[in-house]
Amino acid sequence: MKAILEEKVYIFKWDKDSARQATIVFIFNGSLGWEFSKCTYNTLNDVYDIDDWEFLRDLAREVIRLDEEESSA
Repeated sequence: MKAILEEKVYIFKWDKDSARQATIVFIFNGSLGWEFSKCTYNTLNDVYDIDDWEFLRDLAREVIRLDEEESSA
């Protein structure tokens, strides 16, 4: 039996502040290929400040970039 890659995990560390980071997960879905599965992240505030929102914007862009990359792989 051979090993099969079923999950890819990416760690996103924000350039502006490495305390804000996220884990982005893709799973292999047979003939559909790699699909975005989930994203967990941490911000520094209970009430988001502008840096939290900028982090989330950059995180969203990275998820979209990875999704496009994995979809074409």
